[in-house]
Amino acid sequence: MTQPIDKEYATTKLLNFIRQMPSLSTTAAKVLQVCNTPAPSPNDLNRVISLDPVLAGKVLKLINSAYYARRNKITSLTRAIIMLGINTIKNLILSTAIVKSVTNSAIPRTMDMNAFWSHSIQVGVTARLISRKMGIPDLDQEFFFLAGLMHDLGKIPMTSQFSDVYDQILDTYHNEGCEICRVEEQRLGLTHCDVGQMIVEKWGLGDEMATAFTHHHHIRRHAKSNEQVGWIIEMADIYAHLTEMEPSAKSIQLLSVEIPPELDLLNRKTGVSLETLEKFNDTIYIEMESAKTFLNL
Repeated sequence: MTQPIDKEYATTKLLNFIRQMPSLSTTAAKVLQVCNTPAPSPNDLNRVISLDPVLAGKVLKLINSAYYARRNKITSLTRAIIMLGINTIKNLILSTAIVKSVTNSAIPRTMDMNAFWSHSIQVGVTARLISRKMGIPDLDQEFFFLAGLMHDLGKIPMTSQFSDVYDQILDTYHNEGCEICRVEEQRLGLTHCDVGQMIVEKWGLGDEMATAFTHHHHIRRHAKSNEQVGWIIEMADIYAHLTEMEPSAKSIQLLSVEIPPELDLLNRKTGVSLETLEKFNDTIYIEMESAKTFLNL
């Protein structure tokens, strides 16, 4: 086993990698700018999105998909924006831009990106369903999908810059059942949550997204957290690790494994039980397939 990496050296290498990651698309940056104004309007978003025919087509395809079950076909981009909501549009476009940016990064060959995105999408979909069950307003639920989609992005720079060390981290995690952030911290001096926060800062995604990164392992590490977004993403992440996709059955199945005690604590914090999550399984599968189509994954 190689020696632990000096934290300062690791941080410098990781920051350099992140600085070289592609920026978000011009359209995504403009959408963020519009949505960060005091009173963004559908017409403002329409002017930005209509300049990108691919994204405009995606928005119209989404509003007319079976998921939204519209009787009459929507052909107006402005109407689609009004019906989906500004927050939903913002987070869907950011999701597309983030996937494209990461895909264009120097991803290490050893990293199984199909498995990475499948897990990330499952966490995003499950987090959105948990937020819905908790009564979080419809306008805010799409944020949890985006946060779930992004929650493990910090692993990409770590794997790229320290592939041998990160392979050892994963071996320890799988073979000894250690909490992965503890192993990352021991070997590299920082965690994928820390590195994810660096990516959030590069893309200017705001404090709430940074909180989702820094808190989505808090219960497993510290058995405490007062951040609701952290509870939701962490619960979705744990549940995704407890399940597997069954393509032939077109559903998500709970594995016959020991349920970690952290899930019970998160149940008490969110009011969402394991039994409730199991009832979501068919919906999780359907929404994952829809998201993969939208994101071209």
